[in-house]
Amino acid sequence: MFSACEFQYDGKSSSNFELKIVSFSSRGSGGGAELIGIPLQIEETKIKDNPQPFFFGTQIDGKLEFTIQIAYMPENTKTQTENVITQHMMGSISKWLFKREYKEFKIVDEDHSNLIYNCIFQSPRRIEVGNGLHGFDLSVETLRSYRDWE
Repeated sequence: MFSACEFQYDGKSSSNFELKIVSFSSRGSGGGAELIGIPLQIEETKIKDNPQPFFFGTQIDGKLEFTIQIAYMPENTKTQTENVITQHMMGSISKWLFKREYKEFKIVDEDHSNLIYNCIFQSPRRIEVGNGLHGFDLSVETLRSYRDWE
């Protein structure tokens, strides 16, 4: 879908922390297909002697869930050891990303400029190489599928 993209969460840019999305995957997707919206349940009833059912509408049937991996990617590093998230940075990143309520998440990318998810990050896992913390693997659960502001 996209990679190495900046994002915004709770009104702050990932560039403030030099973090970028390096991987994105929909939960339960297979064969290259990616879920782009929340599954809907169709509400309708059959009418006697009428082949076409009466349509009442739809209801949201679940939440859109996906996984992202974000990595610390400073622009001016000379060695891999400089790409390590320090304890001080970890505290700032944790306060920003690991909220206990839904916040707006926006991918900073031309193709996704109008896509805003109202989401919460769950089950954060550390991505470590050697003894250094380089990023996070995050499960994302949305309150709604998406909003297009155009």
